[in-house]
Amino acid sequence: MRKILSSISEKEWQVTALSLISTVVLLVLIAKNSLILGTITEWSWGKTNVILGSGIFWFLALSILFLLFCYFALKEKVRLKPLIIVGSIIFYLSFSLFIFSLDSHGEGFSYLSRLVRHPGVTSYYNDAEHIKEVGTFLKTYTQNIPSFGMHSQTHPPGPILFFYYIKTAVEHISPNFNPATVAGFAIVLLSSLTILPLYFFVRLISNEKAAVISILLYSIVPSVVLFTPEFDQVYPLFLMLILLTYLLGMKSKNYLYFLLSGLILAFATFFSFLYISVPVMLLILCGTLYPLRSSTAPVFYRIKNFVLSNLILIAGFVLPNLIYAFVFNSNIYSIYQGTMVFHQRFLATTTYRTWVFFNLYDFAIFLGIPLAIILIFALGKEIFNLINRAGIDVAFWLFTLTILILDLTGKNRGEVARIWIFLVPMAVAAATSYIAKSKNPRFMTLFMIAIVLLQLIVFKKFVLTLGL
Repeated sequence: MRKILSSISEKEWQVTALSLISTVVLLVLIAKNSLILGTITEWSWGKTNVILGSGIFWFLALSILFLLFCYFALKEKVRLKPLIIVGSIIFYLSFSLFIFSLDSHGEGFSYLSRLVRHPGVTSYYNDAEHIKEVGTFLKTYTQNIPSFGMHSQTHPPGPILFFYYIKTAVEHISPNFNPATVAGFAIVLLSSLTILPLYFFVRLISNEKAAVISILLYSIVPSVVLFTPEFDQVYPLFLMLILLTYLLGMKSKNYLYFLLSGLILAFATFFSFLYISVPVMLLILCGTLYPLRSSTAPVFYRIKNFVLSNLILIAGFVLPNLIYAFVFNSNIYSIYQGTMVFHQRFLATTTYRTWVFFNLYDFAIFLGIPLAIILIFALGKEIFNLINRAGIDVAFWLFTLTILILDLTGKNRGEVARIWIFLVPMAVAAATSYIAKSKNPRFMTLFMIAIVLLQLIVFKKFVLTLGL
């Protein structure tokens, strides 16, 4: 024990102590119904006090097992990285399914079906049930937007089609299965696969240790786990695939990666307009890696290669959209205009100045209070490094500049803990970078995970994220 305590620096003690105190204080306030997660006059997360039942003991057992898994995964001599990746995916799936079932009132997986079908949780499944023919649905999508449910009105047709094809496939393969339940499982499974591109992305911009820590932390981030089975859980997967393929293109001189990145961006935009911010992220990524160009991507930054690479990405994005416009006599821009009608009506009920602050607060709280504290310490460290010209951290600035720009646009005001879930992997990568450079990263990681697991339970009991 003395050896462990002596290996922890004073700064690490400050971070862990502040993380613990802040988490306990905030969780007590939430439990006592003394803290509003949002604003009184405009929008806030609901309050509840659910009975967790005997499922809480299974959740605690799973948490202890996960901490043991993390302890061995973070040992210096561990070389079984594929098993660590697979294990992280399994634990992510387990936490997501356990957390939703804690208040299922004994319904089991029929509760998952009710969540998927409920229009207050997501309207995609309900709208998918009304599709008679896909071609007609896509050709008339823009003019039919006002008749869709709340969530569908602000999105492209991708999520609705996802549920339609799941429902159709299940009904053809086995009528005995509940299509909504299968769709719920499919969402969680796809979401868990985010761990794969996150691992390889962090390894490329940092190192192996940081990559392992990042996927362990991502497995229990409250904003990702608590919104099971919202389709927003899947959006981080698309973003990390775009960033990873682009980064691989930068490093490998292979233009096919840029084409793939553009194609994935086109596919992702078919599901959410949040991906319009991706070009900004790619510019930030290029800018933060530029000082390291001689060792990371020496050929990419030559003007000819830089222009050609990004033109190929643009072609990968534009080509599918041109085909879509030709076949269905519609285009992504007209769909965007149609979805902004409902969105603008909502923005009219909110105040820009208020949510410029509360958006960051909301995202930080649901990211995990300890991880938010780490990002604050990381900001101080990065400012100090800039002043002393000691270099910058790619992961930190990629996340920080992206979320600040997105926040300042004012396009999202409220509920960003769910809406900005696609940014969570970058936030985890930024926090991980700070932890990996600490004197005792294993202690820091295990401590942070333990506190976040506590937050998960308290939030599940007292914060209403999905209301039925």
